[in-house]
Amino acid sequence: MRIPGRRTLLAGLILAFLAPAAFASPLGLDTHAAAAPTADGYDYVLDQVVADVAGTLTFTNLDLRAHDVVSDADGPPDNPWCGRFLNRACPLFASPLVGLGGQATVEGTDQLAPLESYAFYCSIHPWMTGTLTAV
Repeated sequence: MRIPGRRTLLAGLILAFLAPAAFASPLGLDTHAAAAPTADGYDYVLDQVVADVAGTLTFTNLDLRAHDVVSDADGPPDNPWCGRFLNRACPLFASPLVGLGGQATVEGTDQLAPLESYAFYCSIHPWMTGTLTAV
C-alpha cells in the first residue's frame, strides 16, 4: 500500500478546507482565500475566489512566507488599512500580512458591488495574483 506523498496530502487538506468557499451564495456566508506552497514556489491556492458581500472573506496562509490579499482597485482614502500603503492609493479591500498558519479577515469586502470582479495580489509577492468576484 502506497502512502500519499506530502504534496498529495497537502493538496487534499487544502481542498477539504476550501471546498465550502467554492459554493458561496449571497446569504451572508463566510468564504476563504489561501496561499500555499506550489511546485513553482508559492501562490494563492485558488486564483478565482467568490465572496459574499454580506459575509466575511478570510485569508489563510499555509506557506512559510508571509502573504496578504490586496485589491488592485483603489478605495476611499479613509479606509482603516490605508496607512500600510503609503506609496500608492488606498486599496478597496485588503488583509494584513499573515504568517504560516495564520488567518485574517479581508477588510473592505462590504464595499464591493455584487456581480463585479476585482483583481488582487500579494503586496510582498506581486506576481501572486487572483480575481475576487462579489455576489
